[in-house]
Amino acid sequence: MKKLLSITLALSMLLSACGGKSGENPADGNNQQVGQSEKNNDIYGLTINLEDVSATGLKLVFDQKNVDYEGELKTSARYMIEASDGQGSWKEVEITGSFGQTVDTYHAINKNDVTEFYLDWDDIYGELPKGEYRIHLFIRHYMTEDSINKADYFRYFEIQ
Repeated sequence: MKKLLSITLALSMLLSACGGKSGENPADGNNQQVGQSEKNNDIYGLTINLEDVSATGLKLVFDQKNVDYEGELKTSARYMIEASDGQGSWKEVEITGSFGQTVDTYHAINKNDVTEFYLDWDDIYGELPKGEYRIHLFIRHYMTEDSINKADYFRYFEIQ
């Protein structure tokens, strides 16, 4: 049975879904990210869930609520998949495909709404073997044309 671990920057809870397990790696003591306050509350009211985890992709679900901000939140089409070495360290998975993520485009994250899209990394990383992984997401807050805040988010998942 495949499971989904729904992660917020403030909470973790276990849910069932089709795919692997996902969320923050409890063994990883370095889950503090830019965009997260010392009290572990996201400054943008952003929850990022991973659903339908498979060896070739997953669905990202961004839920933004309860925090009003000026401008737009966007996520980069660029991301990195990192594999656990089983001892608390992470290493980027080798790019095996022809797609090198050379163009950086951004997808809007809807304010006070849920935004979701599917990532298919088969052309980039190929089919991931069983193991523990995390995805490194790049979030940008566009306040004005010349003022951009950057935040990095990490989410743990497991291929079973």
